[in-house]
Amino acid sequence: MKILKICSLNYNSVIGSFYRRYPELKELSYTEHKQALLRFSPVHLNGFSRHMRALGYDCDEVICDLETLQKTWMLEAGFKVPEDGWRLEILFKQIEAHQPDILYLQDISAIPPAWRRRLKSYYPSLKGVIVYRGFPVVQEGLEDVDLIFSGARNLIETYEKRGMTVRYLPHAFESSILDEIDKWDHRYPKRESGFSFLGYSGHGGFGVHHAERYRFLERLMQATPLQCWLAEYCPAIA
Repeated sequence: MKILKICSLNYNSVIGSFYRRYPELKELSYTEHKQALLRFSPVHLNGFSRHMRALGYDCDEVICDLETLQKTWMLEAGFKVPEDGWRLEILFKQIEAHQPDILYLQDISAIPPAWRRRLKSYYPSLKGVIVYRGFPVVQEGLEDVDLIFSGARNLIETYEKRGMTVRYLPHAFESSILDEIDKWDHRYPKRESGFSFLGYSGHGGFGVHHAERYRFLERLMQATPLQCWLAEYCPAIA
């Protein structure tokens, strides 16, 4: 069985910092560039394909919103690189090239609903479409999807009541990241903290989904020595 995972690197301040430290990556081939990014292990791109291959599946991933990487793939595949609408055009070419049995949309917004509903008619090899929902907010219009994974239990109950196939898949930490940390240390200053938070505070961009997190962090910073390294929302990098 062939599985293709579609993901986006929406944590743009983290990715932007990574490319400022390693600008030479943009000059690499598609495979070399992607492998470096996999070793860096940003969110949602840190082990799924490797673990699925260990189980015997033919699995790969596409990072649909990383322009330099995607356009490199397009060039190497012998296609003309589009200037406008490059995300969808390149993504559809990649789906056609991979001919997957299962399409796993880690990022539900990667493909507009109207296109997603017609995927099986466009790609005869495609037998199932899976989506992941991490935010505890019901996404409407998923009746065409074959399976929903969700890390929010309230969504499990809601989708099941609608007769949809849904399974609980909690957020997890990929332990192999720890093996890679020292390899990047020469360009990242070491910092020690007894009590820290890394990630989105909930103040910007996706704050509507994380408002309580922001208030909770604010209370902690007033009452404890908590130190925060925040990756707030910023416009997409090219």
